[in-house]
Amino acid sequence: MQLTTLSQFGARLSLAKLHITLLLKSARPHQDKIKHIFYLVDPGNSKLSKYLHEVRKSNKGIVVYTRKDNSYTPFGRLKNKVPYGGDCNYDFLIRCPEVTDYFLTMHDDTLVHTEDLYSRVVDTMRDADFAGYIDTRREIDGYHHIRLDDSRMSDIRLGTWFTIGRKRLYLNRNYRMGDYRNYWKYFLYLRYGFNKRIRFHKQKVWLNGGFDLNIRGRLEDRRFKVIAETDSMAEHLNKITGFFAASKRNMLGYVDTPEEIEMWKKYVEKLCKLGEYEQLKFDYEFLSDLALRFSLEGIDDPLLNSETLGELFQTSLQQ
Repeated sequence: MQLTTLSQFGARLSLAKLHITLLLKSARPHQDKIKHIFYLVDPGNSKLSKYLHEVRKSNKGIVVYTRKDNSYTPFGRLKNKVPYGGDCNYDFLIRCPEVTDYFLTMHDDTLVHTEDLYSRVVDTMRDADFAGYIDTRREIDGYHHIRLDDSRMSDIRLGTWFTIGRKRLYLNRNYRMGDYRNYWKYFLYLRYGFNKRIRFHKQKVWLNGGFDLNIRGRLEDRRFKVIAETDSMAEHLNKITGFFAASKRNMLGYVDTPEEIEMWKKYVEKLCKLGEYEQLKFDYEFLSDLALRFSLEGIDDPLLNSETLGELFQTSLQQ
């Protein structure tokens, strides 16, 4: 059986290096049975594009796709919600010819820790059609109000940061991995055949990543397996892109640029003047955790290293 991993990249170069380093290390024992698709969400990110193609050239079984190759994702509909396609891109990637038997969706902030990814996936899928971790890092309150049988959708929804599936079944049933729409609950009752197993307890229902697979697959009695949160096969970091993109920081546009450190310096100085020391402490700890992870794998990042962060946050840390 062949496994193909599907990784999307867009946060920052050092995070891509961390993800790929751990992924390829874990794939090594059965590298003849694993292929990897690397998807660059923004073709304009030249540094990340160059790195992904360098990795492809020096390793077998890797293919790189970008938005330029993707005519499947409905970018027009998504432009105001997820302009780079988000989880809808997985529906393009699953249809790529490199995917044969199993697929495994991952984000660039997914860290694979198992020493033998292929064996773990095969073992997990012995009695399952779809498997993965619950998306505990990004809980969406609205999913508490969607109940399937006796379970809240927030407690059973597989996160796209690590979802394993059988390609043929997925395509034959025309499942979808990304949605990003608000629906009136009556429309969804109609969509799912007024099945009494599903209940929507709010008038409007937001569906994003992992749908409609997580609803329709269960209503069709496919075998879903939830990997225990304590299982250390993989880890999902806090939402990296969201941290840099947040309006309070607005740093996403400076990631991997020569201006990034200077912009962080201005940001820290501004918060110091405002006395926002709790916010600075949170930011410092978040960035320091990333810096430590990069350091342990020998990955350099001009911003995310102990020396640079110490200099940037020195004043605020003394408060």
